[in-house]
Formats: sequence, C-alpha cells, structure tokens
Amino acid sequence: MARITDDSKCLTGTVGNVVFYEMNGIMYARTKPGKYRDAKTDKQLAMRARFSGCTAFYKQTKDTMLRHVWKMVAKDTGKNARSMFMQHNIHAFGKDKTVAYYSRLQFSAGALPLPEGLLIERYNDRDCLIQWEYDRQEDIDTPTDRLYVVELHSHEWPKVHKLEISRSERKAIFSTFEDISKNTYLYCFWGNKSETAFSPTHYFKEIPLAEP
Repeated sequence: MARITDDSKCLTGTVGNVVFYEMNGIMYARTKPGKYRDAKTDKQLAMRARFSGCTAFYKQTKDTMLRHVWKMVAKDTGKNARSMFMQHNIHAFGKDKTVAYYSRLQFSAGALPLPEGLLIERYNDRDCLIQWEYDRQEDIDTPTDRLYVVELHSHEWPKVHKLEISRSERKAIFSTFEDISKNTYLYCFWGNKSETAFSPTHYFKEIPLAEP
C-alpha cells in the first residue's frame, strides 16, 4: 500500500508490484524483487561444498610462504590472492568439503618455467632427493630461481620447505617434517630470487624408495 506524506505530498510505499520512494528530494519507482529461491540442486550443493572447503584451506595459508605467493600471482590481474587461489583450486575439493583430488592442488602459478625431467625418490622415511634437467643455454635467464617444496598429509594443512637450492644445481636433498606414508603428498614449484615471480606447481604422483 502507498501513502502520501503530509510534509512533501510525495507518494511512498507500494502500488501493486511497484515501490515508490524518495531520495534526496527526488521521487523514484522500482519493481519489487521477486521471491528469493535458494537453489539446492545436487550440482549447486556440490559447488557450495567445494567453495567452502577451498576457502577453509586457503585460510590455513595465512602464516605461510604460500600467502605471499598468491599475492604475487594476483598482482596486476585485478583479482586478489584469495580469488586466484580459488580459481586454481576449487575443483580439487569434493562434496564433503575436503580435498578429493590431490593431483589438482596448485600451490603456485605464474610464468616461470618448470624444469624438465623432475624426479623424486627417498632414502628412508624422511630423506628425499629431487632431480631435474638444466640447460645453461636454454635456461640462461633462470639459473638463480629457488626451489620450494610443499608437504601435505591428508587431513592436515600444507607446510613449505623453502630450499636455498638454485635451478642450476640440478638436484636438492631435504627431509620431510613427518614420516612419509601413503597419505603423504609432495609438490614443488620455483620462485625467482626476489620472490616476485613463480612457476606452476608440479605434483609428484609417487615417492619411490631409492634402490640400494
């Protein structure tokens, strides 16, 4: 129902599906919004769950190097770090809001190249060796890039190994924070010396025991 105010003789309220209102002395009219229907199809509920799980996962990077990585990835894109992380990772999560596809997790992104021939093996429950190819002519612009390794155990948050190993060294030895098991997932990426540019993430599908 609409009414006319005594002081301004203006019509305010609703008439049918139209809402009349005054703002800064000017009368306006707009259509009433329709009823809000909370969509609850299986597909929409699944996407909400993935979004919720991915958001919670991102929050756990607050005090790690990973938060800085995504800020740099987002720089000059018009997006923030959280949006970039969500864009790259939302499809790694399942309907139960946890990681469903560890191979899809991305802890970095960017224009720096990943080296060819990335391999990993372990000597025992913690000590690992990563090796890669390096060509002094082809990789002339990236010899000082540093290696980062992300360690993830199911139902825990990621931990970052910031290794002072340059790309030109072709190998890196490091020890995991916890014993390696079937629920251990390792990833690596590269960053330049000034920590302003990074590479995509490489996921190690297996962590085999080195032959004696």
